[in-house]
Amino acid sequence: MIKSFLAIFIIIVIGIAFFACSDNPTSIGSNLLPNEDNVTFQVLDSNKDSLVQQSSFYKDSLNLAGSSVVLLGKTDYAESRLLAKYFPTLPDSLKSYYKANQIRVKEAWLKLKPLYRLGSKSSNFNFFVYQIRQNWGLGFNEDSLATFQHDNSNAASNLVITDTTLRINLGTNLIDEWIQYLDSTISTVNYGLYFVPTPDTKQILGFQGASPNPDTTEPTIYFVLEKPNEWLDTLYILPSQNKHVVLSNMPYSNDEIYLQAGYGLRGRLFFDLSKLKKGAVINKAVLELTMDESKSMLSTIFNDSVVAAVRYADSLKTKLTSDSLFPINLKRSGNIYSGDVTFFIQSWLNNGNNFGLRLTMGDELGSASRLVIYGSNYAETNKRPRLIITYSQKN
Repeated sequence: MIKSFLAIFIIIVIGIAFFACSDNPTSIGSNLLPNEDNVTFQVLDSNKDSLVQQSSFYKDSLNLAGSSVVLLGKTDYAESRLLAKYFPTLPDSLKSYYKANQIRVKEAWLKLKPLYRLGSKSSNFNFFVYQIRQNWGLGFNEDSLATFQHDNSNAASNLVITDTTLRINLGTNLIDEWIQYLDSTISTVNYGLYFVPTPDTKQILGFQGASPNPDTTEPTIYFVLEKPNEWLDTLYILPSQNKHVVLSNMPYSNDEIYLQAGYGLRGRLFFDLSKLKKGAVINKAVLELTMDESKSMLSTIFNDSVVAAVRYADSLKTKLTSDSLFPINLKRSGNIYSGDVTFFIQSWLNNGNNFGLRLTMGDELGSASRLVIYGSNYAETNKRPRLIITYSQKN
């Protein structure tokens, strides 16, 4: 009897559950939720919703001393020159031979191993080498060139380029002078070398910069000492300090954004977000920038495929927000650079301090690439910077 009642009870419960799970819910209880508490999901697209936007670019100063790569060469829009200090060392026995004119510098050359290339590998590349005649430091920049003192005679000749290295001969008198500098009674001062690309050079190469743990991957000078009819000894000198200086010109455009590494061209971008209500939740926001490939020149390194975006912290755009050490990277796919800027949009919406973005190349110090982006005033609206925001908010 008890089992019969239990079976009937189970059948009733299953029936109630089945009918309660109807595919067509009724409106019972819908009037209990106020309309203003309903949440809607919407998309705001600057290409479709006419968001006001502004863009521009400007030149900023860069401290290229922080680069781990030094650049030398020339393109249509930029030229990079290189300064390097070399201090040879000799054991006392060789110094004695040298002072007694028993040994001589037979030959000398510079060997370089490129790590970076901007321009076609088949394009011309060559450079002059001058001896520097004044002291210089890591604060040296393009403005310093106006009064820079160096020899006018080229100390290099016969550049040989292979797939992995460059070798150029140096005058032996240059090494002689440096060895003489090791004698404290000689007034000659060694300030290093100044490298200048030839006018017909059409590419820029990058080399390992001087480091606390130097090795021959850095631009290295080799020289051969000879004691006639007795022996030859090959020695090398690593750079103790080097730095490159990039020369260029400020372009003009009112409808594109120019970003240029090494020279300090940076962009500014602003979107008016007043169409978003305070309290909205940003589910996702994506920024897209379209590259003008006809005016851009990029190398193959990864950082040339990245645009770094950070937020301005004031209306004068002189300060950045505290999180600017961690930029949002817009990565390249085809001719589009895009990235997730959800955090930026939500922060602007929460605190109301939308002063726009600063845009830079992914690596501003160890590259000379130029990226040109269609700006906010570009005639073809589908090529302008695009911001797509998916958000939710109460009615």
